[in-house]
Amino acid sequence: MNELTSLAAAVALLSLSVPAQQFAPLGTRMPAVYTFTTDVAVGDLDGDGRPDIVFTTQHSGTLTEDIAFFQVDNLMFEHRRRVFDYDTGLSIAVAIEDADGDGDLDVLFGRWAQNVLYVNDGAGGMASRRPFAGSEPTRDVAWADFDGDGGRDVFFANANQDRLFLFQPPLRYRDVTATSLPAGHTICVAAVDVDRDGDLDLFCGDASTVALPNRLLLNDGRAVFTDVSATHLPGVADSSRAVAPGDVDGDGDVDLWLANAFQDRLLLNDGSGRYTDATSTHLPVDASITCQVALADVDHDGDLDAALAKYDTGAALLLNDGSGRFVDATAQRVAPDTNTTRAVALADVDRDGDADLVVAKAYALSELFVNRHRQLEAPWAAQVGAPFRLECHSRPGYATGLHAAQPLLGFARVDPPLLVPPFGIVLVPPPVIDLPWVGIAPAAGVGVLDFTVPGDSRLAGTAFHVQAVFADVEAGAVRLRTSNVTSHTIRQ
Repeated sequence: MNELTSLAAAVALLSLSVPAQQFAPLGTRMPAVYTFTTDVAVGDLDGDGRPDIVFTTQHSGTLTEDIAFFQVDNLMFEHRRRVFDYDTGLSIAVAIEDADGDGDLDVLFGRWAQNVLYVNDGAGGMASRRPFAGSEPTRDVAWADFDGDGGRDVFFANANQDRLFLFQPPLRYRDVTATSLPAGHTICVAAVDVDRDGDLDLFCGDASTVALPNRLLLNDGRAVFTDVSATHLPGVADSSRAVAPGDVDGDGDVDLWLANAFQDRLLLNDGSGRYTDATSTHLPVDASITCQVALADVDHDGDLDAALAKYDTGAALLLNDGSGRFVDATAQRVAPDTNTTRAVALADVDRDGDADLVVAKAYALSELFVNRHRQLEAPWAAQVGAPFRLECHSRPGYATGLHAAQPLLGFARVDPPLLVPPFGIVLVPPPVIDLPWVGIAPAAGVGVLDFTVPGDSRLAGTAFHVQAVFADVEAGAVRLRTSNVTSHTIRQ
């Protein structure tokens, strides 16, 4: 316990706060891999409890591979080569699901040539399969159980004719397009139960030089779909590139956000699967091109917010007021970025209970923007005799009450983490050093704790880990939640 005693004696509260933004780029902890990316998906591929990231790669006629970033430590990623085959095909879409029901996540790529399924060996090793007949250009995929038998079926949004494949154990697919789908082609698709009858329907968006009407296909429960667009959708032609389903107005049914060229559209569900256009009253006017949209509650206020991939202006963040009306908070909440963005994903990458933002770019490095709604960061390396800093972030710029955090420092880590509802996950088990509570200024959203690592050379090589407990005092109630963890090895 000498390390505990030495470090505990060195800790002192600095009582400092500096301005911060809610979403900040991870920086050099993401691999420096340039690629032309059109889609991104997040999931734990190697079964270590840490979410990994998959990017599509689109290089016509060039031998290349789709990209897998594995999270080898907390918010530390490595690019593993040859996870996916070298190929000359253009990957447009990617989805992550358990295709064969063996408990690990497989990866499906929708390609401009033949679509490919990668079957996971449980440790992130992928074996390619091509169980789908045909080689029609695919632009999006919906991977879900359409016929209610428990297997994962696949809908391919294609350039000429969409296709539906039903899963058959152990890992085969039967093409039922001729008997189950109306004629049509699609740019983007979402599988969602729009009429609350217990099966998954299909919203099919389209985009071309001349905007075409989007379509809504209702499922009869046996994966036979009927086009009800004329009676269930507003008669508006859009150039839709992506669609995100979610209950944005809190009435219990699924609404649709359409990522369009020149103006996104918000369609509100009346509960029966019939949609009305609420764009003019619920969305900001926007003449830019949106390539993709993701919905999640990024600020824990109980409603779904929206992250947008903007072709000309980087990632954008729109906040929901609870009724489905959105305001653009990009300038206040997201670090500036003007690179061409083709796709976004909202997922809890660092396992602290809030949604982080993955940004897939076309001509620059793709990035992870960490959500600082509740975040512990250590900007400096730990070195014998040198200063060390912990930054406790909480609701930067939008807190309405008192906030504080207590960092806990220990020399062991459990991974996968221990889930302790309702507080979150525990990664640093006892014994720990209870560091001083850090007050967090509401306006800035960050409190700082500084200490000096003892000058004892015997500490060199010692690994330690820090996790914080955040206390939020709002509306007379105290909520305790755990943070992410930061891990360090003391240098000489």
